[in-house]
Amino acid sequence: MLFLLRIVIFALAIFLLWRILREYYDTLKERFQRGVEKGRRVVEPRVESFKKGDKKVVRIYLPGVASERDIDLKILQESIEVRAHTAKESFFKIIPVNSKNRVRSKKFKPPVLEIEME
Repeated sequence: MLFLLRIVIFALAIFLLWRILREYYDTLKERFQRGVEKGRRVVEPRVESFKKGDKKVVRIYLPGVASERDIDLKILQESIEVRAHTAKESFFKIIPVNSKNRVRSKKFKPPVLEIEME
């Protein structure tokens, strides 16, 4: 009986994980579609990550992006989501980060967005 209960709990956990991942996928797909509907090509920007002393630095190259107003940056628990727009392209990238890292600063000097984390 205990074995059967464990199997049911495991199956329920797998099902819930599948639903969460499916919702996340649908959300990403919808965001990409919005960029495509506006006639923009969706591009994944080039990203560099390195250590500078005790800080972690992430550089995101966004060619054609004119100002910081064209960049949407979401800092999540274990990732940073970057979206930026130009007249012809939309940039989209999810950058995984350690949950212990906190964003200290962000600077945009076209075409580079630089994020420093502790």
